[in-house]
Amino acid sequence: MRNLLLIRDTFNENSTLGKLYLNGEFVGHTAELPFKDNQRSISCIPEGVYTCSIRQGEQSKSYNYEHLIVNKVPDRDFILFHVGNNPQKDSKGCILLGNYRSDDEVQVFESRKCFNTFMELLKCYCKKNCNKTICISDIGKCCCSDKISLIIKNR
Repeated sequence: MRNLLLIRDTFNENSTLGKLYLNGEFVGHTAELPFKDNQRSISCIPEGVYTCSIRQGEQSKSYNYEHLIVNKVPDRDFILFHVGNNPQKDSKGCILLGNYRSDDEVQVFESRKCFNTFMELLKCYCKKNCNKTICISDIGKCCCSDKISLIIKNR
């Protein structure tokens, strides 16, 4: 069953924006860096299938709260779901969550509130530190079937 779905729907020179769904219910907007061939610190991650897990705040030098880490992204490390509004200022390739998008479609707002809600909902489906499958693909190409997965689709 596919539980998490991220649909990337807005692409510009400053960001990639999308919508995140949990079990078919909208949970927030996403903001990522634009895709620049998966270059470290300046690009969102490429399409593909990944695993992820909940990471405790004490495991991170930068974030003192639980967050989701995406594992085994080719040529990348420490790709996270975390709090932040503007991918140009708050991300080095990670996925930011927010309740609203800016009118200029560059960033999200109310990130902490949205992120905390997302993590609480996610933990209802999985014990801490469990592995989840993430599938990142173009629309119609994903073949994920694990219990908890994230599908990222480009429109």
